[in-house]
Amino acid sequence: MSTALMVRSEKKGPVFFPDREYGNIIPHAISSLEELARNLNIPTIDSFTYMEPDLLRSAIDMVEGEKAEKLKKRLRDQLEWHSAEEGLKSIEGLKASVKDSSSRIEFRMRGPHNELVDALFQDLQDVSEILTELAKSGDRFRFEAA
Repeated sequence: MSTALMVRSEKKGPVFFPDREYGNIIPHAISSLEELARNLNIPTIDSFTYMEPDLLRSAIDMVEGEKAEKLKKRLRDQLEWHSAEEGLKSIEGLKASVKDSSSRIEFRMRGPHNELVDALFQDLQDVSEILTELAKSGDRFRFEAA
């Protein structure tokens, strides 16, 4: 599991805020977020996440069966860059749903549930701000595990 989710701009590289970090809570709730996205019929965070081909090939060599087939499919089908507008639609959908579904969000970390939900919402808000700016400038993006 990654410890953070980072936005990489096609034109500018990694995107950071000068005064704060972002993307640290999303990986701890990724299973719940992926399920919410599927229920909302929107692309998942994982569908925008790029994995280096060499890393995928190494992972394929370490597993067998269905896991190996899933990784091979990902290697074959993943896109390197995505429309910021499409990513923004998914993040906005998840953001709205997180508040409505907060009791169903599960985290892989300890802490008061309400505080974790608030931190997750802020993470999604930060990603939304970044994608909004990228969309305005016609830039494309991908998520990367950091």
